[in-house]
Amino acid sequence: MKIQIIALCAGLLTLTGLPLRGASSLQLDLVGVSGNTVEIAVQYSGPSIAGLQWTLAFPAGASGTTVIGSTAHAASKTLSCAATAATQICMLWGDLNADIFRSGQMAVYDIIVPGPGTYKFSIEDVLGALADAGAVAITGNTLSVKVKK
Repeated sequence: MKIQIIALCAGLLTLTGLPLRGASSLQLDLVGVSGNTVEIAVQYSGPSIAGLQWTLAFPAGASGTTVIGSTAHAASKTLSCAATAATQICMLWGDLNADIFRSGQMAVYDIIVPGPGTYKFSIEDVLGALADAGAVAITGNTLSVKVKK
């Protein structure tokens, strides 16, 4: 039997040892498009969790900002993100035992794309931690957005 655990340590979620529990998803939802700016919400659906990490893949040449979502903010979590040329790794973290959060909005991205076209955004490499340090299997999704002139 494969055993996994997600431990929150020094600002990183790392795989180490308890069984995965529950099924859940982290979905990208289009909020709107204004000019070359695409606003996307990250929505979690599943059992209550204490920590969450994901990678947002976005088109080359795009840039933007990320803010904490309403559900994560209400649970007193902190959002930390690190970007590369075409990805952003984000983590919601805080006290594992005191501040769990349920389904809802985890983050909001305002992404500026190079110009008109169809752009693909995806959530990948999602990790979730329960308050007892157990792991949650979480799936991501892909969103295509058409930006007009």
